[in-house]
Amino acid sequence: MSRERGIQSGMFLMWGYEGEELEDIEATIRHVSTSQPDIFFTTVSYPIKGTPYYKSISDRLVQLQPWGTQFGSRAEDQGPATRRGFTATLTGC
Repeated sequence: MSRERGIQSGMFLMWGYEGEELEDIEATIRHVSTSQPDIFFTTVSYPIKGTPYYKSISDRLVQLQPWGTQFGSRAEDQGPATRRGFTATLTGC
């Protein structure tokens, strides 16, 4: 319906959450194939401090680098610019 009105669609897929099974991945692939988004991005899941996911696995996390030097904190600092870029990519603006 959106494509008929000239609206592009996009998906952001995160893989590797605890409990994810091969059947879940196959279902996601079927969904993307059926939906045929104009663009999609993928990433491997990672815990972001302060989220329910982080809290659920925090007892098993190992800090490899000081928090301020890791990608997550840099992405947080650059959040507004990153969101603008992501939105522009999805909308073609």
